[in-house]
Amino acid sequence: TWIGTDNGLFIADDKGHFVRYSHLTGNSTSLPNNVVWSVFRDNDDNIFVCTDHGISVAGISSGYFFRQVGNTSSGEGGQDVSVMTFDHEGNLWLGGMNGLIKERPDQSVERWYKSDSGPSDMRLAHNKIRNLYDDGSGMWAVSDGGLDRIDRRSGRVRHFIIKEPSGRYASNWMYNISEDRFGRLWLGTYSGVIVVDKASLLSSADNTYTAENHYYHESEPAISGNVVSDLAVTEDFAAVLTGNSVDMISLADGSVSYVPLPEGESAFTME
Repeated sequence: TWIGTDNGLFIADDKGHFVRYSHLTGNSTSLPNNVVWSVFRDNDDNIFVCTDHGISVAGISSGYFFRQVGNTSSGEGGQDVSVMTFDHEGNLWLGGMNGLIKERPDQSVERWYKSDSGPSDMRLAHNKIRNLYDDGSGMWAVSDGGLDRIDRRSGRVRHFIIKEPSGRYASNWMYNISEDRFGRLWLGTYSGVIVVDKASLLSSADNTYTAENHYYHESEPAISGNVVSDLAVTEDFAAVLTGNSVDMISLADGSVSYVPLPEGESAFTME
């Protein structure tokens, strides 16, 4: 387990013991910065660590060392990358504070998606991209403007407004997205975890959709906090990171169990 925090990177061994890795001044093999926003593993098992001062690739010898790689920049103001993923065709998607870049396998830029430029049907809800998920037919992006889906063939963007089950409130600030084996999208937001049926969402004629389930601090069962820093879905449960706890939500019955983090630590991301 890899957990990114505002105080370095924590890696747990098989016994659950955490080792901390941090930035060391003058050491080019340490993290470039202690604020770790995301951790990403590619198809070749390379592990990328995105920080406030750039991206590093983790290597293993007698311990872990980190090799810094450059951020993407061009004539459009550059991109501080905070999240990245490959799609099913080998294209690299880079999200950050300045929209979403799609790079071809030859590293040329195919398109730079933004909220304030480009054709109207290819504009994002917000330029601050928090997380990405490719389901094979499209790229899902969550941001400070909510949920967007970019169609793989046309490149068009569809924006969704997701409301919690009562239908009274919509969550625009979204931080994470993942899909379970039942075809449900799990959305980490500023107000808890929202669960939606993907097929029903995509077949809806209306871009406003009411979620099937909502976990938050006062729900029954409850999660540890409303602000979800990260989430990951396995075959059996959804792991939800809420500051100083990892909450495990069962996919079978929706029950919640809790795993506290080391005392005094608050985490942003996990792998």
